[in-house]
Amino acid sequence: ISLISAKLHFLNKKIETFISRGCGGKLYSYLLQEYDANGCDGKLELKYNMAQLSKVLGIGRTTLYRELQELTDNNIIKKDGSMIEFIAQQP
Repeated sequence: ISLISAKLHFLNKKIETFISRGCGGKLYSYLLQEYDANGCDGKLELKYNMAQLSKVLGIGRTTLYRELQELTDNNIIKKDGSMIEFIAQQP
C-alpha cells in the first residue's frame, strides 16, 4: 500500500505539472517538482538544456526564456547557468 501510495503521489504531481494553467505555472510546478526530487538548500541544478526543457514542458523555447525571466524579475528564482535558486519561497 505504501508503494502504491508513493507512486500515486508521484503521478499526481506529474499530472499537475502538465495541466497547470499558463506556461509560468507549468514551469514553476516543474521546478518545484524537480526540487523535491533532486534539490537541496533551496537550489536545483537543471538536468535539461533549454531546448530539451521546452520539449518536456510542451512550450516554445522563447516562451520558456520569457517565463524564466519573469520568475527572475519577480524575485522568485535566481538563475545562474543550469543552477536555479529559489528566493521568494524556499521549497
